[in-house]
Amino acid sequence: MSGMGEPGFVTRAIWRPAWHRLDQSLKTGQAGRFWFFVSPRPAEGPVNLVGAVDPLAEAGPALQFFNRTVSARHAPEVRSGTVISIVHPQLGPLTSVDTSGLDYRFVTAAGTELSVNAEEETGTVCDAPDLMVSDWSVEVLLHGLSDPLRDLA
Repeated sequence: MSGMGEPGFVTRAIWRPAWHRLDQSLKTGQAGRFWFFVSPRPAEGPVNLVGAVDPLAEAGPALQFFNRTVSARHAPEVRSGTVISIVHPQLGPLTSVDTSGLDYRFVTAAGTELSVNAEEETGTVCDAPDLMVSDWSVEVLLHGLSDPLRDLA
C-alpha cells in the first residue's frame, strides 16, 4: 500500500485477543514494530469488531494485529509505526492493553484499570465481575505505519 509511511498518514487496524499471552501489548504513544496478519483485502471498508476463529475469514479491515492462534495458516508481516489511539466500543478510549500476564490489563483514558482473565475464564473482568463485555476487540489508529519490513522473517 503506498503512502503508509508518509507523514500525517493514519492507518486503522483491529486488535482481537486470542488470550493465553498470544497477543501483542499496546500503549498509546508506543512507537516500534508491530506484527499483522497478511491480508489480501483492500484497506477501504468497514471495521468489523466481531471475533472469529480465523480472523481473515470474514470482512474487516485490511490490517489486523497478529496473534499466534493461527500462525500455522497465516504468516505475520512486520511494520513500524506509532500507536496514536486505542478504542474499545464499550469502554471507550484506552491508554494501554498489557498482555504480559495471566490476566490482561485494560487501562481506560480515565485511569480505570481492568484486570481481564486470559487463561481459565477468558474475557471475565476479575475486579468488576458484574461488568459484561462480550467482545474485547479494539480499534487502533497508527501514525506513519510503514510498508511491510522485508528484512525480518
